Amino acid sequence: MSRTYKTRSPDLQAEVRRRNLRRFLAMDLLLGRVDKNHPLFNWVTGYGLSELDLEWFRTNPQSPTCWGLDYYPNSEWQLDRVGEGIRQRRSETPVGLYASPRITTTTTALPMMVTETSADGHPINREIWLEETIGDCRRLREEGVPMLGYFWWPMIDQLDWAARSRTASGRFTRFGVF
Repeated sequence: MSRTYKTRSPDLQAEVRRRNLRRFLAMDLLLGRVDKNHPLFNWVTGYGLSELDLEWFRTNPQSPTCWGLDYYPNSEWQLDRVGEGIRQRRSETPVGLYASPRITTTTTALPMMVTETSADGHPINREIWLEETIGDCRRLREEGVPMLGYFWWPMIDQLDWAARSRTASGRFTRFGVF
């Protein structure tokens, strides 16, 4: 699952809705749910997906057994109106991992797992995030939400990650458990 969005600006509600619907687009395509009545039909066809392509997805639906949730400290975003433009920034009031799977399981009706999470910075930041997110998973499971697993990525700090491994900077990005 990608980023979630919210806003306080009434004129940005449609944009927030569209961005939040995009989170489920890959699954909607996989399940064969995208047709002319789908709320993102005009958006996907406007970006070049043909009706023939959509027909293929509708006639070849798949049956995934699990929904993967990528969730990071920067997964929740706020949209604000700034003049004629839109400013995107981290949410002031994130709902957290505990609320996200409830939204996803309601939409997809599939069991879930946290397929990717981590936090960068000092070891205490990572420790707090690890304890908090594992606690959220435990709490969800206790309440009956089908959480199947949890995966911290990466297990070790990453050399040259800040340069996306394109150049050798010799710099470590500190977001591994080790």
